[in-house]
Amino acid sequence: MCQDAVLALLRGDQRLKDLGGAGFVVEPEFSFEQRPNGSGAFIVICWRTTDFEPDIQANAAQNFDLYVHMPVKVSTRFAPINQIIDRCDELFRGVEDSDPVVGDDGWQLEYVGFQGRGFQMKDETYETICRPASYFALGSRITTP
Repeated sequence: MCQDAVLALLRGDQRLKDLGGAGFVVEPEFSFEQRPNGSGAFIVICWRTTDFEPDIQANAAQNFDLYVHMPVKVSTRFAPINQIIDRCDELFRGVEDSDPVVGDDGWQLEYVGFQGRGFQMKDETYETICRPASYFALGSRITTP
């Protein structure tokens, strides 16, 4: 389960922060109770359940969705959201050709596969426009000698 490495990869990229604008944040779905940024874009990472046997789930592909939000008071255009997703795609493609991204949880990210983009929508609860993109991550537990 390389969830922390995915979070670190997205939070650590300056170009992604620049695209996201003022107050840009990347948050796991469970870490907040209200909109985490009212001044610019934000990404919510939602990890999906797998239907693999419990004893192999840690080594199986981990499916996740990125929900990229923009407050409607900031913009109602989807172009900035699409640019953020494009940058996430670039970051994820780069994982395969670089050293693994290591998370603080003892797992490393070795590959991220693209599964598609969802439809453009309005999120009434957060008062944002939003678009999801789906991926799967492969990683392994870090072993120390």
